[in-house]
Amino acid sequence: MVGARTPGRRGSLPSDEEILDAVVDDLLAHGPLEWSLREGGERIGVSARMLIHRFGSRDEVIRLAFDRLHERHASGWLDSSTPWQLDELVSSGHRPVVRFMIQVGAMAFRHQGAYLDLWTATIEDWVERIASLLESADFPPDVARLRARTFIDASRGVQLDVALGGDEEFGVEALNLLADRLFTL
Repeated sequence: MVGARTPGRRGSLPSDEEILDAVVDDLLAHGPLEWSLREGGERIGVSARMLIHRFGSRDEVIRLAFDRLHERHASGWLDSSTPWQLDELVSSGHRPVVRFMIQVGAMAFRHQGAYLDLWTATIEDWVERIASLLESADFPPDVARLRARTFIDASRGVQLDVALGGDEEFGVEALNLLADRLFTL
């Protein structure tokens, strides 16, 4: 909760960064489909009015939170010392991230516009990051890009299947098979 005051901070307001971190956590817990500024703000300890003042509309708050989650997730996974820990992508702890991503995808289907742009930019960023890793492993750029996109699209399907069915063992095996087939010269 970001709205709680601590001794020595009387009158100080949470930073935009603190609020966005709390919004990300709240959206992971509740999903963006039915999320409202009023209810989300109450849960994180700020008013809907503050959210609007700081970030604009509900859609903008969700977009900023989605971007923040994407950067946290992509940087954490791809920039780690061992980026191909595929079991993390289908672990039960990762399911809120998958749910959030899929719900934003559903919003892109329903509303197009900004949500579709957000979805497309996120997929493109993942493709570019993975293609770059493949190029550094001597894949030609066009092959690296095709394989990166195939991995992203197929792994999203596996993640959805595991999130709905819970079979993590299948998910790990499927993602490892994908990686073996796509990331070997």
